[in-house]
Parts: sequence; structure tokens; C-alpha cells
Amino acid sequence: MWCRRKRAPAPRATPSGHERADRLESERRADEAAERKERERQRKESGLPSEAAIQQCLNTLGRMNLDSSRRSEMENGCYATGKIEPVYTESYQQPYYGGGYYPAYPYPPRPPRPPYPPPTPPKDRPTAKPVDLYKVPGAPRGSER
Repeated sequence: MWCRRKRAPAPRATPSGHERADRLESERRADEAAERKERERQRKESGLPSEAAIQQCLNTLGRMNLDSSRRSEMENGCYATGKIEPVYTESYQQPYYGGGYYPAYPYPPRPPRPPYPPPTPPKDRPTAKPVDLYKVPGAPRGSER
């Protein structure tokens, strides 16, 4: 049987695709870490809380049952101080929790009506006799049989 010798691969001057991708990935990670450290340093200098403190605060807020306006106040507090406390502004407006679609009194209340005077019986009429219930209007009068 005829046997062929395998040829050894030629040495490459450029790195393979995997090596190049790994090198680019490690460079990207190193750049991101340097940017993160720089942001953290700037944050400490300006007195703002760290990203970890902000994230922990936001995670705690996520577990709380709050309405949307209160949640936004608390999130602003997380970004400003790193703790769960609301940040009040001068234009703060209390949330409206009451009523439905219609206001309670759309018009001013009406004044009370004057009472009706009691009815007075007419004086010129004579008093009537009670009706005889045993009389039938169609029956003959008298004792005729």
C-alpha cells in the first residue's frame, strides 16, 4: 500500500483567528477595567456614592411595593446618596390619592328649600256623610220584588 507522509503545517507569521480574538478580548477587558477605575475615582472625588452602593440601593427598592411617583423619588435618592431616602425638590407636589373621575362637588351646594305650608281644609264645604257600602248603584231602589 502506498503511504503518503503528512506534511507539517508551515509556520505562520500572523496569529490564527482564535489567538487574535482572545488578544482583542483581553485588551477590551483591560480597557473596561481601567475606565471603571477612573469613573470610581472621579465619583469618590465628587462625593457621589459608588456604583455598588447605588446598585444595592436599587435592588432594595425593587423589592419594595411603591407607587411610581414614590419609586422615582427614592431612585433619585439612590443615585444622589446611595441610600434609600427621597430627594425633595422645590417643585414637589404631593401625589393625589383620592376620588374618582368626578370631583366631590362640581357645583356649589344649593341652599335648602323653604318648607311647604301645611294644607288647610276648605271652610265653605259641608262635612260629607260616610258612603253606604251596601248600596249598589245599578240595584233597584226600594223593596220591589
